Amino acid sequence: MADELDLEFQSVFEESEDAIKERVLARPELEKYRKEPGDFVYDVVVAGALDTQQQGTNMDATLRHAFPVYAEDIYLDMNVAGTNMEPRFEATIAQGKLQVTARAGVTIQQGQELITTAVDADGNPIIGIVTEEVIYTAEGTQDILVDTQGEGASMNVEAGSAWTFLPTLSGIISIDQAEDFEGGRDRESDESLLQRWKNAAQLPRRSGNKLDYDAWAQEVIGVGTVKPIPLWDGDGTVKLIIADIEGRPATAEMINAVQTYIDPYQDGMGDGKAPVGAIVTVESSVDKLIDAAAKVVLMPGATMQQVIDSFKVDFDTYLSGVADLALSSSETQYVIYKKVEALLGANELIADYSNFTLNGGTTNIAVQGNEIPVRGMVNFT
Repeated sequence: MADELDLEFQSVFEESEDAIKERVLARPELEKYRKEPGDFVYDVVVAGALDTQQQGTNMDATLRHAFPVYAEDIYLDMNVAGTNMEPRFEATIAQGKLQVTARAGVTIQQGQELITTAVDADGNPIIGIVTEEVIYTAEGTQDILVDTQGEGASMNVEAGSAWTFLPTLSGIISIDQAEDFEGGRDRESDESLLQRWKNAAQLPRRSGNKLDYDAWAQEVIGVGTVKPIPLWDGDGTVKLIIADIEGRPATAEMINAVQTYIDPYQDGMGDGKAPVGAIVTVESSVDKLIDAAAKVVLMPGATMQQVIDSFKVDFDTYLSGVADLALSSSETQYVIYKKVEALLGANELIADYSNFTLNGGTTNIAVQGNEIPVRGMVNFT
């Protein structure tokens, strides 16, 4: 469907400084006066032309911000505030668990800070804050709940990152991170917010069609892709597969929030957004790890790490496209072996390669409708 709301703004009030100057100097009232540069009339008109131009620019900006398709930042927020849409999603912290081994007698207080080697979007080390006090009555390992101090997607610290208490605590033996931190989200962009507004304005809504379920789920903060599966368990049943706005599996909190918003009791009584008779089940997408391995010959001057890093960027881009198709189509999608192999052939840092495999094989890998293909291990030798 063509996007009928992708319109280019046409200036209404703005004029160039020269056009304003020429128009004013040509007025009949000024015919009897000298109007050469340096004359009083000329100098007065030139001085006012710049202010008049600025006024036109300001009036155009006011007009542009009155319409969502042209508005930006806070002005787009103001337009959305007049609808039944959820407002712009703000940035959020990430949360996670650390496995801390300590000696008997150690107390890790609520509010204790940690620092990790992972960095945020600005290149600064990420700070974590302990959310619950933990006391070690005997030497051992306990899970420590941690919130990040900052907000944004960069706060989702990957498993295996190194952490240190700040300041250092006596009696700590080791700190491990077995799982990724989750929940960190960037502030919603103008592009994303505008797209939600366009969907609400353009797409047909008929009290319970697929588009309704898609829109209802995305009204919950943090939800990105939604895949409705009708009649998945008989008449009146609907399953929603959801992912967050970064395309990652939804957290338990997000799943519960969507379930509560759309069909809290799953009894068909219509207590949420879902119509009477519909029983809705909300589930998260799941990651499907795709490992890549090959023997490569490097170009002169290239390093193996450079090759791996550049391949990861290309591989992630390809997998993101497959993920979008898997979550939007009713058909099984595939990670195509030949297409991923072509990324190696196009890599300017690689002179030659052999023994390329995906998940240990040389065939296409099926991606089901609830799966998101993500990069696993990249083993180049």
